[in-house]
Amino acid sequence: MLKRRTAAYCVLLAMFIIAGAVFGSVGKAQARYNSMIFFSTVVEAEKTEISSDILAKENEAGVILMLGDVPEAKTFEFSLSASGGTAEETISWEYPKDYVVIYAKLSQKTAAPETETAEAAEAAEAEETVTDIDSGDKIKIAEGTETKVIMEVVPIENAVTTKAEEIIVNVGGLSGTVIFEIPPDEEENVSGGESDKVQTGTGETESGEGETGGSVGGTSGTVEAPAGKIDILPNFEPDGMLPMKVDIPVGAHYVRIGTYEGEKLAPLPAGTRISLNEGKDFYIIPENAVPEFPISSITCSENKYSILLDFGRAEITPAEALAFGVEAFSESGKIAVLKGESLPDISGAGISKIETGVEELEIGEGEEEIIPEEPEYYVLSEGGTIRISFPEEWRNFAKSGYSIQMLRTAENETVGYSNVDILVNSLWAEYAEEEGNADLLIKVGEILPPAGKYQAILQWEFNGICFYKKQITFFINYSTDIYSTFESQGVAGK
Repeated sequence: MLKRRTAAYCVLLAMFIIAGAVFGSVGKAQARYNSMIFFSTVVEAEKTEISSDILAKENEAGVILMLGDVPEAKTFEFSLSASGGTAEETISWEYPKDYVVIYAKLSQKTAAPETETAEAAEAAEAEETVTDIDSGDKIKIAEGTETKVIMEVVPIENAVTTKAEEIIVNVGGLSGTVIFEIPPDEEENVSGGESDKVQTGTGETESGEGETGGSVGGTSGTVEAPAGKIDILPNFEPDGMLPMKVDIPVGAHYVRIGTYEGEKLAPLPAGTRISLNEGKDFYIIPENAVPEFPISSITCSENKYSILLDFGRAEITPAEALAFGVEAFSESGKIAVLKGESLPDISGAGISKIETGVEELEIGEGEEEIIPEEPEYYVLSEGGTIRISFPEEWRNFAKSGYSIQMLRTAENETVGYSNVDILVNSLWAEYAEEEGNADLLIKVGEILPPAGKYQAILQWEFNGICFYKKQITFFINYSTDIYSTFESQGVAGK
């Protein structure tokens, strides 16, 4: 009898040890989840990743920095940051050695030490180190360290370019392109006049096969060419994107893109990025410059050209409508001026309300209720809803779409998201018919879908141009006692 009890205790003890080891290895992402959701949820392992303000991943939109004329040495820089630890990556660059020489430095600044008083915080300074680097060197990017790469482009004596030249920069899995041109010594660009435009890269080629790159010119003078309208979304997010379709007349060789202040074409808001191929690549424009592009580099469909403006890094005050302009030029001069207005929408877009199906959260004595504006994760239970709000004008002028995916383990043991069926009364979505909004509701109905980790991919299109795309991560769980254990709808993880 004693032997049987001892064996039973051993089995029970072993089960507790195994369970403790399993739950201990789940980590932060599952710390606030009970066993029910644990056994039905695939968890992604945290890994070290790097990002940049200019360089992009292979599966992201490409970035092209327009350096403009380089009659003498000119510098540009980009930032690097790491998440999940310290990354060690190879940095390299390819460039036309017949035209320029490149010198590079790595600047790294650690966070300033913590202080007890405001006066001491002002006096504290972050420690900065600057080192010379060469193409092919290994660099370390530590989490929490401000890292910048500063590159100086020096033209070779007597070098002159006849088209935009490229510098390709790679760091780990990130890459970016910098384009520049070297004008003849005798050429002088007078800011503010029609003679200011840079001709490099504006040669006419067959549609769809134009050269990569463009030129940076100054602002134009008095408008004299025939005026027309731009087909444009009537409002946009101040930190989002704005699509437009432009009817450029036949015979145009290149265009300039900017905003209008009266009758003068002025630069776009500082930090604006421009895409000429519906979001596949974006140009970064130098501050206080009006960019100039060959007509052949712009995507054209049904005799209308697509331009997409990205204000994610720009500073726009949502106060009044902005007048955007495109001027078209032929060999003989300006042949068209096209204008369109759009209003920065102060209401923005995003998740405005979470309806979980639980009337209220239980807040313990002495605790504060913390409800973030937009948490990283959401939890849905039976009868729950996620409401995503969009400007009403989007519903009137644009088309929307969405898909829902679940994190699963495939037969080859790889982890990834795959599409799930959208079923009424199970996991489904619909647009709310309410005045003043274009809300999308994601719901869990009476037929319960599998508990686990999901993501919703939302997008909006204007005349075939995708100008809004967002991924929302959420968990589905049916145990209501979870709501008394976390502080908000945000779930710590990844």
